[in-house]
Amino acid sequence: FIILPNQPTALAFWSGRLFAFDKANMYRIDINSMIIEDEHKGVGCFGEQSFIITDFGMFFCDANNMYMHNGSQIQPIGTNILKNAKYDEEGLIKTNWHNITHAYDPYVAYDAFNQNVMFMWEDIDGSKGSWNYNIPRQRWDLMDIPNPKAYGQGTFGERFLSDGSFLYKLNSDTKRALWTHHTPSLDFGFATVDKRIKKVKLIFNNADDVANAEYYIEFYSDDVLLEAYDHRSVTTGKWKDEEHERAYKVAKNKTKKFRINIVGSNVEIDSIAITYQQKKVD
Repeated sequence: FIILPNQPTALAFWSGRLFAFDKANMYRIDINSMIIEDEHKGVGCFGEQSFIITDFGMFFCDANNMYMHNGSQIQPIGTNILKNAKYDEEGLIKTNWHNITHAYDPYVAYDAFNQNVMFMWEDIDGSKGSWNYNIPRQRWDLMDIPNPKAYGQGTFGERFLSDGSFLYKLNSDTKRALWTHHTPSLDFGFATVDKRIKKVKLIFNNADDVANAEYYIEFYSDDVLLEAYDHRSVTTGKWKDEEHERAYKVAKNKTKKFRINIVGSNVEIDSIAITYQQKKVD
């Protein structure tokens, strides 16, 4: 046996070693000699439901961050969705990780089909959601889910979630849900230099998506609304469609930071391109 410095919150056997967690520390233990080989301070785990082991590594979370252990080192992966993150630079959005007061330990699950690690949480105020980390793209998406009171995985990778009254099968609906995207405030590597944003181009998967796209888009110059277009009701305006692209000619501006909000889109947008001209430095 071995005596740990603190009472463990979770135990995980992976890569030939036993990993013991408390709220703020992780210990790697050799199971043959029962010796602590390595200790990581400041990296913990909520509890036994808050980690998952996959072919890509072990994923877990504490109140400070989400982490990936690849067998040799720990990498924090939640930086972009913390309180002062790219998603919410003012720290006002309740769903950001540091703004959540967890009603109970989050559930961590793995969606093998989409290669997403799901961090499912509920706040004491009743708000809930799942922060999904896509491993190949290293991208975070916030998904609306029922209250995650309990979670279980089926024989063939099905994911079942209970809110205490009903049992739900996650990702079983083939209909695409509407999605929203907030870019960070973009300074293009020159935070103190003025620029003129000339054009914004949205790249779609095909021409049909361009024709059927419904969404609301906003352009912000230094956090001041510059332009907005509602493609749910307006069919003509200061944009031009070409094959699978939609290009917006942006109104005359002088900006240091530029950001875009796309709200309630019914189709996938592959990428966003921004054309700008850098002003002369006095």
